[in-house]
Amino acid sequence: MSKYRAVVNYRFKNGMESQGIRFLENELLRKADSYGCHNIEILQSETNPTHVLGVALWNDIQDARRFQARWAAKERELVKMCVESPKREFFKIATSFTEHLRKAA
Repeated sequence: MSKYRAVVNYRFKNGMESQGIRFLENELLRKADSYGCHNIEILQSETNPTHVLGVALWNDIQDARRFQARWAAKERELVKMCVESPKREFFKIATSFTEHLRKAA
């Protein structure tokens, strides 16, 4: 089964990054698993705290797109905290490394 990563770049307004991250935690993280998402990470840049990435793991690109269609209404609320619309891209995982595989080798 194919696996996909969705990567979303958020650029928050100065001073809005904590509120934006809380919004992602309260809204995005609670709903994505019901659409087949296996993992979401919210990453914040060390050098520019207004730059936040959302990285999600999906088995099926169609599940990710269905969730995105559902999430669009909530994301409009989040966009008010951003300097620009979030940039989204999907990646098919071609190769993966896990600590477990390294120990087995």
